[in-house]
Amino acid sequence: MNSISDNNPTAKIGLLLKQYRESIRLTQSYVAKLAGISSSMLSQIESSVVSPSINTLFSICSVMGMDMAFLMKALNQTNPVHVYNQEKRPKEDYTNAFFEKLVPKSDTPNGSEFLYLEIQPGHEVSLKGQAIDVVAMGYIIDGSVLITMEGIKPVLLKKGDSILFRSLVPHTFRNTGKGIFSAVWSLSPLRPEFKV
Repeated sequence: MNSISDNNPTAKIGLLLKQYRESIRLTQSYVAKLAGISSSMLSQIESSVVSPSINTLFSICSVMGMDMAFLMKALNQTNPVHVYNQEKRPKEDYTNAFFEKLVPKSDTPNGSEFLYLEIQPGHEVSLKGQAIDVVAMGYIIDGSVLITMEGIKPVLLKKGDSILFRSLVPHTFRNTGKGIFSAVWSLSPLRPEFKV
């Protein structure tokens, strides 16, 4: 288990960078090359042997898609565990649909969001004109939904199915079942090496 002293920001930066890099399955050599530093330098930064310059730190974070603001926030954090109580989470309740932000993007290292979605039977949610370039991942908790995207064959999903797609084009979710459709979604900024 890795442990670091709260009063040693260099050690904390190195460990946070290493943990994040490993969590997104990037090699030291890949990150170092794109950041314009040697693999040896990145290894020394992650091992807290050297302290990175602001420019180097920015380059490393940019390559990994890690928000520098998240990194700085994590340096000052005393408790790395966040609990989001249901009554305090942001919710948007529409006539035929319900959205809830389970984890806000401001608390994730790369600006990802984790959402809950419900759609009433026979209704749809249209994201036309709101498409952003993110990787969307969803898991269907209950019901069925027809997802239509411009230029792509419609996809029918049912309970237990999961989906991954690049959410660049406008799309629509239509509840095709007799009960309430419910799902959880993760929206993550696109990393350069992701291909869909």
